[in-house]
Amino acid sequence: RIRGLVATVAKTDPTFVAKLAVYAREKMHLRTISIVLAVELAKVHNGDALVSRTVQRVVNRPDELTEVAAYYAIANNRKGTKKLGKLSKQIQKGLALAFTKFDAYQLQKYNRPNAVKLRDVLFLTHSKPVNSLQENTYRELISDTLPTPETWEVELSTSTTDKKTSWEKMIDGRKMGYMAMLRNLRNMLEAGISPEHVKLVITQLTSKEAVLKSKLFPFRFYSAARELESINSMFTSSILSALDVAMQYSAAKIKGFKEGDKIHISVDTSGSMSSPFSKMSSMRL
Repeated sequence: RIRGLVATVAKTDPTFVAKLAVYAREKMHLRTISIVLAVELAKVHNGDALVSRTVQRVVNRPDELTEVAAYYAIANNRKGTKKLGKLSKQIQKGLALAFTKFDAYQLQKYNRPNAVKLRDVLFLTHSKPVNSLQENTYRELISDTLPTPETWEVELSTSTTDKKTSWEKMIDGRKMGYMAMLRNLRNMLEAGISPEHVKLVITQLTSKEAVLKSKLFPFRFYSAARELESINSMFTSSILSALDVAMQYSAAKIKGFKEGDKIHISVDTSGSMSSPFSKMSSMRL
């Protein structure tokens, strides 16, 4: 239905479709649908830089470079080894511009062995590096010699020290993003991190700026709290209080309500709501 609507609307108002794609990505934080809108727009609009500017805006993570190319092949019924041949010039230009947003760490973090790889997109778009450092990064991507990124997963899997020391090292070096910290609260407490490091974690959790930047919905904090229910630690209560503060920051950014509004809450109790929220989640819908 959306594809059909884009084909109709873009004939008379292509700018609306472009703005909607950017709004979906930057304001609603929706990744897939913004890519769909941009690629579908390219099928019915040409003659200016509207599509390339849209693609450049909606690509905010390196793996979205490959997702745009992969969806282009699907949307245009391209198959076989040359499925990315004759890539739309404007999509090609948009991907080339978007490629320059990312450094070596980001590219290697999302350099996955998918059907469409990052270096495939680089070859297709001929993205021009903005400086010598990025030029070297492109060479390493092509030769598959990008340095291993210093993520918390890599740190834990390669460290020769105990987990307590590894977690404390990552906390000190701020090597975990907000979501990663939220997901690993239980692991850190079970490893027995020091009171000083617990304080650092709480400071990060209760940072309003960090919460808003994370773009996490309130249920994520509830999910993290549930994981701590069975932990026997003297810091559990403090962490739970921090999660409550963070969840209130997250909830406050949800628009559409004002003081004095009457709210009606409906609870779906059908069988489908007992399904997991996602493949790896213990939360139910």
